[in-house]
Amino acid sequence: MNAPVPTVRFVGSKAQGLGVARALSEPGRLWRLEIVTLDDRADVRSVLADFNALAAERTLPYTVVRSRRDVSAALSAAVDLTVVVGWYWLLNADERASSRLGVVGIHNSLLPRYRGGAPLVWAMIQGERTVGATLFSLGDGMDDGDVWAQVSVPVGPQDTVADVLARLEPEATRMLLEALPAMLSGARRPQPQRHEDATFATQRMADDGVIDWRLPAQRVYDCIRAQTRPYPGAFTYLDGRRMTVWRALLGAGHWHATAGQVIAVQAPLVLVACGDGGVLALHEVELDGVIAQAADVIRTRSVRFPQVPLVLDRMRELNA
Repeated sequence: MNAPVPTVRFVGSKAQGLGVARALSEPGRLWRLEIVTLDDRADVRSVLADFNALAAERTLPYTVVRSRRDVSAALSAAVDLTVVVGWYWLLNADERASSRLGVVGIHNSLLPRYRGGAPLVWAMIQGERTVGATLFSLGDGMDDGDVWAQVSVPVGPQDTVADVLARLEPEATRMLLEALPAMLSGARRPQPQRHEDATFATQRMADDGVIDWRLPAQRVYDCIRAQTRPYPGAFTYLDGRRMTVWRALLGAGHWHATAGQVIAVQAPLVLVACGDGGVLALHEVELDGVIAQAADVIRTRSVRFPQVPLVLDRMRELNA
């Protein structure tokens, strides 16, 4: 007698989650798939319309939750395994109990490092030259479950977060697809994490992208390339208006200047001094909703970008 076909439930959102859901639902897979996603249309990174289209095209069981209160009902049906990618709420013990083999997730770090929120962004901000993804079991703790598989990719000196995601996400999906059959059959077992090696990362908000010009130029550059598209972007203020820096380059030379001071306008670039005397060359910026080359927006060396305490004061004024 043939063994029953296992059921895999996908829980997730955003572009990486969509890629995983597509791969899991390809014809010929050894499991049935159902999808649970969330209504995140307010997020610029939302791909809810694509999830809707995928579920309709492949006639998949499909649930869209509108709030955290909807999650327990959406996860109440029994399945063999739940896969979580791009999800922002912890699943409690009752919600995990409906999966016979437990719940696994893909975390974009080489666990146990960078447990928590926005791990890839934090890793690039810290200047990491190798990043990765981990397939692990979800439990009560924060990203501390047993590890099923890991994959790593290099980070080049000029890579943006989009460049790294373009390499990492397909590798993470491949890792999951290679591991899943053995996980469902019980032929593969996970390994515990080395908890003593753990580091932690907090979830980021859009306003966390403020540029601290007092930092070394390399660190400022890493902050910008780690937070550019598809993320909200690193930003500073020009004449009291928020200016996002979408693209920058490391400049040459050492300058005696105040951090945040414009030291030269060399179209299309604008050179800005950083805290260590290094130089950052602004290339593409956005001001008042208009994206332009930096030299078309900043035309004089008299500009002084505010250092962080002044920016925070401005933010408090705007939020008062």
